[in-house]
Amino acid sequence: MLIQFTVGNFRSFKEKVTLSMVKSALHELPENVIKVDEDIELLKSVVVYGANASGKSNLIRALNFIKFFVMYSISFRVNEEIGINNFILNEKTISHPSFFEVVFIIDKIIYRYGFEVDDKKVNKEWLYYRPKTREEKLFSRDGLTFDTSNFPEGKGLENKTRENCSFLSVVSQFNGEISSKIVKWFSKLRINISGNYQSFQNRTIDRVEKEPNLREDVVKFISIADNGIEDFRVKLINTPIEPTEKNIAEKVEKEVKTKLIYFVRKVFNIKNEVVEKLEMPLNYSESEGTKKMFALSVPIIDAIRNGEIMIMDELENSLHPLLFKHIIKLFNSASNTKGAQLIFTTHNLTCMDNECFRRDQIWFTEKNSFGESTLFSLADYKVNDKKIRNDATYSKDYLLGKYGAVPFIDDIDLSFEEKSGE
Repeated sequence: MLIQFTVGNFRSFKEKVTLSMVKSALHELPENVIKVDEDIELLKSVVVYGANASGKSNLIRALNFIKFFVMYSISFRVNEEIGINNFILNEKTISHPSFFEVVFIIDKIIYRYGFEVDDKKVNKEWLYYRPKTREEKLFSRDGLTFDTSNFPEGKGLENKTRENCSFLSVVSQFNGEISSKIVKWFSKLRINISGNYQSFQNRTIDRVEKEPNLREDVVKFISIADNGIEDFRVKLINTPIEPTEKNIAEKVEKEVKTKLIYFVRKVFNIKNEVVEKLEMPLNYSESEGTKKMFALSVPIIDAIRNGEIMIMDELENSLHPLLFKHIIKLFNSASNTKGAQLIFTTHNLTCMDNECFRRDQIWFTEKNSFGESTLFSLADYKVNDKKIRNDATYSKDYLLGKYGAVPFIDDIDLSFEEKSGE
């Protein structure tokens, strides 16, 4: 499970901000919290609101970057640029590294892993853990100087680590027990940026093909959005390749096999009797909402059953508000006992209330006049030095600007004058 994530000097985040999944002292909606042990209680979900370009998507991109760097920096070539995007609207931060740190739990042990990187190299990297009550260092790194005195699986691998590569990734490649667990944890983060859910759809197709027993669960899930769907089929279709000089010269095949989804629907006669069943292609005949529910089906089923983490940008896109709420309730429900977590951004206010979320589950991003994004929770926000009450109308007060994090809209004159002679 995720405990917290911190990022600084990345895209619109100039200063460090922390998104915390730790339960506050608030007592509302206890079913939205899971007790990890006697000392730790974590939130099952958090939602991030904010104006357009306030930094919501950048928060998701930051989580995605650390996953990418942990999993793929091992394959970087010598002197290959890391591809970092630091805060460029300030002279100080342009030349400074970006900061990333994640605190999480694997097998009841708390780990704290982080690094500082610029576009060319890893400046610092560290890994701590808490096997009992006290945090201990596993390894630390300053440039290409390493301290692995308490990290036996990493000893001897320092010289195999390039300056643009994660040391954790290198040790994992050599089957280090702890590092492999951590890299696997990052690989299971289900991250979706800016509403592009094609990768989720591909995963759903692959899993159903390998595990036919999932089919019934997928059909039940998408039937929530469209109860006219009986079943679905995965078919291999020959798709023509557009000819080019290169593929003609290299005698490349003119067609490739593409997997397409067909939904099975009933066909009725004039007496409303079923006369046949028709297979209709998903990409050409179904709504965007139905497509999205299909794509999300297996990732959400897996998350709830296996205690995985889903991180979604603009979760509400193409979904009816009731479907949107249904997905949130799946994570917040008492039946979520494995520790599945949902982190998402949205503009949809149908769930911004005290029936859906605790105050510590509602977060906001806001950008100031210097282009700097900040992050804060409703539980910590104060109006006239008073914290927000649980019986407040969150969505109404948010739209009134009481919490900030809303766009400032000035009047615009859209009148047009006729030009002379026209």
